[in-house]
Amino acid sequence: MPKAQYKTYFDKMQEALGAFWNDFNKHGPIKARHTEVHVKPKFFINGELNPQVAQKIVEVYLQQVSVKQILTGQVVISEDKIRIKNEKGKVIFVITNQRLIGKMINQATVLLGRYLAEQQKIEARKNQVYSFGDIQKALIDLVGTVQRNDSKNLVKDATVIIMKDMQLKR
Repeated sequence: MPKAQYKTYFDKMQEALGAFWNDFNKHGPIKARHTEVHVKPKFFINGELNPQVAQKIVEVYLQQVSVKQILTGQVVISEDKIRIKNEKGKVIFVITNQRLIGKMINQATVLLGRYLAEQQKIEARKNQVYSFGDIQKALIDLVGTVQRNDSKNLVKDATVIIMKDMQLKR
């Protein structure tokens, strides 16, 4: 087969970066009267990733960080840097851009606030305490419902079960 039909890893990477840029670039095409121009940066400059593209990749990654990644220490945020770690805990990337750090601190605050609110709701449901009045009202509602269905033996059985349960809890 001719060499032109084979794509190198470099070509595949440039295509992937082009697709990434199209998906996440906040600047749309430049529009003229009868023309529309899509501006893409050079992805590699002198064999290295363009800093503008690298920053965009980091921004998108940080936007998709989850509470779990923060709580497990995979993403560590401090006032002067953000450290991204792999599964083994080894630092693989350090971010020192103050604008990105500020955005990430705000995002993490919101994420953790939502997480804590959800955890409080779950704990409140677990620790919900019923007063005797609540149990009595529920029992009366149950008895009324069952009596409407003409099941008097069921009423007696339910009453006995609930009373035994209440005695066990004391």
